[in-house]
Amino acid sequence: MTSATPTTNGGNTSDTEAAARMIQKETGADLYAIQVEQYYRTPYLATAATSWVERQFNIHPSLTALPESLDEYDTIYIGYPVWWFDAPMSVVSFLENYDLSGKTVVPFATSQDNDIDITMDTIREAAGDATVLEGMRIHNAKQSDVQNWLQEIGILQER
Repeated sequence: MTSATPTTNGGNTSDTEAAARMIQKETGADLYAIQVEQYYRTPYLATAATSWVERQFNIHPSLTALPESLDEYDTIYIGYPVWWFDAPMSVVSFLENYDLSGKTVVPFATSQDNDIDITMDTIREAAGDATVLEGMRIHNAKQSDVQNWLQEIGILQER
C-alpha cells in the first residue's frame, strides 16, 4: 500500500502530510510525496495563481522522482489539498502516469471549507480502471475519525 501526497518542495509538514501519517499509522502504508518539477512558490497567492492557471488551461505539471512502478501495491491512498475546488493537477499527473487497473484508490483531501465530494469525479477519471473508494476530507480530524472512516470503507476490520 502507498500514500501519495503532494508537496510544495518546501520541506514543511503540510496538513496533507499530517493526514497521510494518520492513515499510515492505521494501515502501515508506505509514504511517497508527489513532487512537481517546478515547485510551487511559497507565498500562498503565488501557489494559488499557479494552481488556478494549471486548472483553467488543463496543464499537467511534470513530476520528479516518480516510482518506476506501483505493481507491488494493491491499494493507493492519494492525498491532496483542495485547490480551486478540485484536486491539484499534480495529483492528476501522478494518477495518469500509471495503469491502475485492478487497484483500489483511496482518496483523502485536506481543506478548511471544501468537502472532498467536489474532487471525486476528477480522481475517478484520472484513476482510469481502478476502483475508487469513498474519500474523506481530513480537517481537524482525530486519529479515531480516520480509523472509523477506514473501517466504514472496508480497509480496516473493526478492532
